[in-house]
Amino acid sequence: MSEKIKEKLNFQKILQNPVIFIKWLLISVFMGIFAGAAGVLFYYAIHFANDFRYEHPWLIYLLPAGGLVIAFLYHICKMDNDKGTDAVISAARGEKNLSVLVAPLIFIASTITHLLGGSAGKEGAALQIGGS
Repeated sequence: MSEKIKEKLNFQKILQNPVIFIKWLLISVFMGIFAGAAGVLFYYAIHFANDFRYEHPWLIYLLPAGGLVIAFLYHICKMDNDKGTDAVISAARGEKNLSVLVAPLIFIASTITHLLGGSAGKEGAALQIGGS
């Protein structure tokens, strides 16, 4: 049987049981709203941290202390060997589970880094927050 026919049969099977379809639709909408809200909150936190740092350039001198705080947070969360974005991809493939602590930890660590003038991208952190 060809792939197109199989896909069509699977779609027809979904439509035959609307309760399952509606259940997954609602779960998807809820997760989209939740992940979107987290992304917006992350954007505003990074934006605030950057603006605050520009107004207070002396914060750059606290960058080593910020690094120690971030390392300490990773250590107490038992994520010393975090694989970053690769862990999110592995979790999406079903190979590994992702810790619940990833999102808040990345959020806090990225905000501290930007607040103190560290060099960190926003995209990878946003992917990890959304993925976790």
